[in-house]
Amino acid sequence: MTLRIGFLCAQNPLDRNNLSGTPYYMLQALTSLPDVEVRLMPNWPPIRRGWLGKLQRRLRARSEARGISREDLDDAGLDVILAPMASALIARFGASLCAPVVMVTDATPAFLKAFRSVYDDSLASDDAQRTEAAAVAVAMHVVYSSDHMAARAREEFALAPGRVSVIPFGVNLDVLPAHLPQKPPLDRLNLLFIGLDWQRKGGDVAVDALAALQAQGVAAGLTLVGSGSSEARGRPGVTSLGHIDKNDPAQAARLTEALSQAHVFVLPTRADCAPMVVAEANIHGCPVVISDLGGIPTLMRPGVNGAMLSPDADGAAYAAAIRAMTADPEAYRRLSQTSFDHCHARLTWEAWGRDMHALLLSRVGTPRRA
Repeated sequence: MTLRIGFLCAQNPLDRNNLSGTPYYMLQALTSLPDVEVRLMPNWPPIRRGWLGKLQRRLRARSEARGISREDLDDAGLDVILAPMASALIARFGASLCAPVVMVTDATPAFLKAFRSVYDDSLASDDAQRTEAAAVAVAMHVVYSSDHMAARAREEFALAPGRVSVIPFGVNLDVLPAHLPQKPPLDRLNLLFIGLDWQRKGGDVAVDALAALQAQGVAAGLTLVGSGSSEARGRPGVTSLGHIDKNDPAQAARLTEALSQAHVFVLPTRADCAPMVVAEANIHGCPVVISDLGGIPTLMRPGVNGAMLSPDADGAAYAAAIRAMTADPEAYRRLSQTSFDHCHARLTWEAWGRDMHALLLSRVGTPRRA
């Protein structure tokens, strides 16, 4: 029996840059499963590299701005439609689709409004909440990436427990290290920060943590990926790699190198859902020091893959946590190993695909004959 899955996405899931690559890796996880056929909805074009790729992405953005029509969505013969981060499309077309819809997301708009509107006024509108409620009403089942968000959704939308599941997302990398990377000596600490939104992700606190370590006589450096506020320029020990395009193998290799060489990943985020950069760090043997908020506790096991601090923790608190992790080389080596093991066991797309496949089969029953 073949399970025929429609993959309904508002942005091209073949582009690793969309939503940090999450739809791309979901698609890869599904297509790698046995006895599964996946159909893109709509039929997105492949992504080209170089200047052709940049032109294609500009044209795609214009096309997406014009919107997707019902005629773009070929759902004939499907057993189920999986729709990641596609609330607007589910609300618009879900009732007219021939197959049941399973909605996948990492947050509710009310959560985003409460925690992120300070940084993005567009999230302060109630339209997103109304759209989400309409999508949830249409969807057969809703899958969240964290326990925190699933609990919020059950309360916000009065969802019966049987209509909600939790499956953590995976690590957004093409190739996962099969063995723990060899870390540099701890005589100079390599810290890593990854984030496009400097203020919301707490880049300033990461820089303050570096300064606090240096003031204590600790040799340390901080590498910034994705964002480098002007306040970090010229600061001793700070290196900025800028934005990294994961569609470009050379740039993706630079990210892998930064992760492999880092001792501790630092993310003092002030508002977040379930940032899978935690898994990217862990799979490279890099423990995480991160804020305890949103869906982050689903990803973290304190003492196993890092530490969580209060969302209002300052640079000094982060520096103290980093020193506690790295003061004893043997204890750090064990923490690096357990971070790596934790990710392989719980935070890979292979694990997500396996659990999602089981969920879909349980919801749609016996699939159609091939």
